[in-house]
Amino acid sequence: MVLGLIGGDIRQARPLVELYRRAGLSAGHPARVLRLGLTSHFFVADTSQAARDTFYPYYREYLRPKTPGGRGWLVSTDHFAATAGPTGALMTGSPQEIIDKILTERDILGIDRFIGQIDLGGLPPHLVNRSIELLATQVAPAIRQETTPSPGGPCNS
Repeated sequence: MVLGLIGGDIRQARPLVELYRRAGLSAGHPARVLRLGLTSHFFVADTSQAARDTFYPYYREYLRPKTPGGRGWLVSTDHFAATAGPTGALMTGSPQEIIDKILTERDILGIDRFIGQIDLGGLPPHLVNRSIELLATQVAPAIRQETTPSPGGPCNS
């Protein structure tokens, strides 16, 4: 299963994750095959403040209703800050902040995969490219290092 979380606090998804796992187990699936991914809006920059200052106007524009009564919502700076916080669904910040948030999602929800929705809101290509570069060179290697069992560890006995 892949959860799409674009707002709120990731801890609110825990009951849904538990239901998914219970249903899978009761249907006879072994726990090891009940994989869980999470996807959310994503923007990483060199610093947390740069990420938030840069991304907010694009994010606000992306989510605002485009027609009267249309889909979307208005994102205030307070809502943005809360959603970008340590357990918020929005993945925006410095590489280390993103690493910490993905590992927190792993601890709280047991995710096996993370999918970042990177090119959104009209972000200019140079910002999208830099975000992808930081994901590839700093975030992903650190996550792999933190989540790969060590040789001779309990998973490799």
